[in-house]
Amino acid sequence: KNITAVTTRHGLHDNLTTCLCALPDGTIMAGHQDKGFSVIGMDASKHLYVKKAHFNWNFGEVTGIHNIQQQIFLSTSDSGLLQCIYSNGQYLLKPTDANTGVGKSLADSSGLLWLANGHQLQLSTFAHLKKRMPLTSSDANANHAVLEDSNGRLWYALRNQIHAVATI
Repeated sequence: KNITAVTTRHGLHDNLTTCLCALPDGTIMAGHQDKGFSVIGMDASKHLYVKKAHFNWNFGEVTGIHNIQQQIFLSTSDSGLLQCIYSNGQYLLKPTDANTGVGKSLADSSGLLWLANGHQLQLSTFAHLKKRMPLTSSDANANHAVLEDSNGRLWYALRNQIHAVATI
């Protein structure tokens, strides 16, 4: 196997990558802890390169990147959910109504986005948020994972417990 890598010496925007997402054009978007995101491509000789990086980032850690129906959404620790729009060679960020920090996010098999933020687990339909499950403040801060299984059950982890919701 031939393994190649890209680092900050090659233009990667941050040393700490928190999430990855395949984009419709075959590139990869890497979310970072402090400095936004980078878009990574592969040339004809199978070498990685940084295509784009987002500068002047002030939205906090990128906690998730989701490609849903050819739209890119970034969940962030400080600014909630952002829509990422590619236009004229630039990635533009558009706020959504999910404007509080998101700890974890999950795109389910139906193309909906679940957000663990504030004091609840929320379902984003991108037009507005639906409050699904109220969580206490300490539970919301301790929500470290969200998952949908092959049977459509939503799972989330709080401290030393794992919870399952029958069917979404």
